[in-house]
Amino acid sequence: MMPTALAGAYSIIGSAAEAYLAALLIGMVANTVLVVGGINGRVNNVLRSRVSIIGDPVFAVGLNVWTTLVL
Repeated sequence: MMPTALAGAYSIIGSAAEAYLAALLIGMVANTVLVVGGINGRVNNVLRSRVSIIGDPVFAVGLNVWTTLVL
């Protein structure tokens, strides 16, 4: 049987680790969005295509749904 103080410490450490991992995942997703957005922006500037008017909102909504389901 673990002493209560030790169990509490483990619980706090576990929560902190979980919060850190969640923040890391959010950071990775945000970074991916910035990179993909930057590449997409450059491609659109070169091509002057109108596909992004439809594609970008669909991508954003899809990513939002994905992160909501994962987190």
